[in-house]
Amino acid sequence: MKRLSAILKILLILGLCLLAFACATPNMCWFNAGKDLHQTKADKFQCEEAAVAYCNDMDKPGNADMIDLRMKKCMADVRGYQLTAESTLPKGSTCVK
Repeated sequence: MKRLSAILKILLILGLCLLAFACATPNMCWFNAGKDLHQTKADKFQCEEAAVAYCNDMDKPGNADMIDLRMKKCMADVRGYQLTAESTLPKGSTCVK
């Protein structure tokens, strides 16, 4: 009986930790008030392609950190998007993850 109680306590603690972690990480997405969903998806695709091509040109194909950095620069600096928590967007807004 004590063993069952200890196992249940451990499972409860693990479950609470998992719940806390899931709640702590907001869903982030790209948002630009002046762009519709179709244009946002197209811009994201073009930025991803450009980021991958850049890494290939720099002889660092598949470098996830470099691709992510170039992607963020393209979307934010070049195309005017903000990486925003989905929960903070105005009602009815569209964004792309």
